Amino acid sequence: RAFLYLSAAAAYIFGKKLMPEEVGLPKLAAWIGDIIPTVNLVVAILIIGLSMLKFSEIMADHQRQLIRANEQMTRLANTDQLTGTYNRRFMYSILESEKCRSGDRRPYVIAILDIDNFKQINDRFGHLAGDKVLQDIVQIILGLIRTGDVVARWGGEEFLVLLPNTDLFNGISVMERVRKTLADKVYESDGITFQTTLTIGLADSTGKQPIDDIISLADERLYRGKREGKNRVITCS
Repeated sequence: RAFLYLSAAAAYIFGKKLMPEEVGLPKLAAWIGDIIPTVNLVVAILIIGLSMLKFSEIMADHQRQLIRANEQMTRLANTDQLTGTYNRRFMYSILESEKCRSGDRRPYVIAILDIDNFKQINDRFGHLAGDKVLQDIVQIILGLIRTGDVVARWGGEEFLVLLPNTDLFNGISVMERVRKTLADKVYESDGITFQTTLTIGLADSTGKQPIDDIISLADERLYRGKREGKNRVITCS
């Protein structure tokens, strides 16, 4: 359509401005023969210009689609499908970055949270009920932590929370609120109500020790809490 409009405009300009007002057929034919190369050139330029414009639009659209596809692939590769949190592999890279950024200048806390008796929930109420508990825990955590804190699904029913620029005292406060919020929540499945709890182990950074050492310490404290009766936050071995 644009090409037709431009061609009509070009024909009008040539007819109005260039052609003599009174000319016989021989002169008109000669005049048309003289301007045909110019018209061909103008039309060719218009076609090339319009083609390049369309090509650039197509390429820009393909580029946007490629960027969106890459972002989606990255997001899928780095997150847990059920809960939407980061997965274990990507969380390791975040932890290493935090260790380098913090060094021995500012503390950070790692918390490992494990759902108590989770297998019993799956066995008695089904995996859909278990999935609902996992999703709810994530929402509870996200509702109680800061924007800069990070959550990851660490294992089947385990989550790891990174609390940057936080000491152990404040870490305990946050995790106690998470533990209590879940413990007070009542679930229902096929007319039967049930509740569940979390056991949480915490460890803080004391310098530039390896991330695995801090995780192992938090994990050790988590299992101490399991042995002591579950549904608690443990910060000492």
